[in-house]
Amino acid sequence: MQKPLDRITQAYFGELGDAFSEKVRSRVHWVCEKAKGETVLDIGCSQGITSILLGREGKKVIGVDLLQESIDYANEVLLNEEESTQKLVEFKAANFILVDFGDQTFDSIILGEVLEHLTDPERFINKAFKLLNDSGSLIITLPFGINDYFDHKKTYYLMDLMNFAYENGVVQEVKFFGKWIGAILKKKGQEKSSVTVNSDLVFKLEESFYSIERDLLTKIAARDKKIKLFDEKIKTLSADLKTQKTTAVEQLKGKNKELEAAKKQLAEDEKKITILTRKLKEKEAEINNKAAEVKEEEIKSLKAQLQEKEDLISTLQQRETDKNKKLKEYEKHLELTKKEKISVQETLYDAYKKEEKLLQSQQNLLRKYRALSESKLGKITLSYWNRRRKIRGGK
Repeated sequence: MQKPLDRITQAYFGELGDAFSEKVRSRVHWVCEKAKGETVLDIGCSQGITSILLGREGKKVIGVDLLQESIDYANEVLLNEEESTQKLVEFKAANFILVDFGDQTFDSIILGEVLEHLTDPERFINKAFKLLNDSGSLIITLPFGINDYFDHKKTYYLMDLMNFAYENGVVQEVKFFGKWIGAILKKKGQEKSSVTVNSDLVFKLEESFYSIERDLLTKIAARDKKIKLFDEKIKTLSADLKTQKTTAVEQLKGKNKELEAAKKQLAEDEKKITILTRKLKEKEAEINNKAAEVKEEEIKSLKAQLQEKEDLISTLQQRETDKNKKLKEYEKHLELTKKEKISVQETLYDAYKKEEKLLQSQQNLLRKYRALSESKLGKITLSYWNRRRKIRGGK
């Protein structure tokens, strides 16, 4: 279910628009001004702005509201205040009718835009009077006239507010705020003066009606101006739409002609495709038949070629076998040749060794001969033999 959430603190600080903020400030400041005394009960405190403003002025304030969400917001705002203000202000999420205040009474009790949400406002007013000190003030504000908020139970005018006093109190003051109205109620016997319906009050009432009517007429004029502008835009858009529609119709006709031509061309193309498809099938059949004949001839030719290749391979394999056989014989002959060559080489090596030994012996003999021939005995011996050979004729 939708909750009747009031955002009065946000409105007070201008978060919902400057014009609305000005109206809210006017009512809140009037309530704070009329909240006399040291103790204040703020019934339906909402987001707590009125309670906090009174706490700043050193008043002891209890703020009560039915919605926990509103009380949570009020406590968050209160945390940003000075410690002295925090000690003076207390917020409670509760139903005012069910709260037991014990023997506690208050110098001022505020019903700020609460009663319009109730079907039985007398219960709230009677309990408020019981909690009010003898010299205390009950401060009430209400929407004035028709206000179609979803949670409003009743529309209030001047005489509805005047009747709130009942048998317990009197209306001491009435204040008009355009679309809102306020009143100060006192317990009977404590009032200094009371408000009566006289020409002065009727004049103020008419002033308020004038203000409301003027505001409505201004809004109506502004709305009429917007409507006129919208009408002009609609006319312009209608003319543009008509032009676009005409253009679109012409374009559509042209597209339809193109479409008909395309359909006709498509039909002709389909006929051509049908004929070509038939011819293509016939051609494929003919090609398949020829291909079959050609394939048989090709297969025979390939078989003959394959047989020739197999014969050639057989011949080559035989040649390879013969070649391998000859190669083995050659390798065997080569092996014997190598062995014979090695034997010859060994014989030559032995002969070389013998010859080397003979040469060595010869050199030794020559060395000995030279040594002997160079000695005295050798020279004598050589001279002897030379003479002998000469005598014997060289022998």
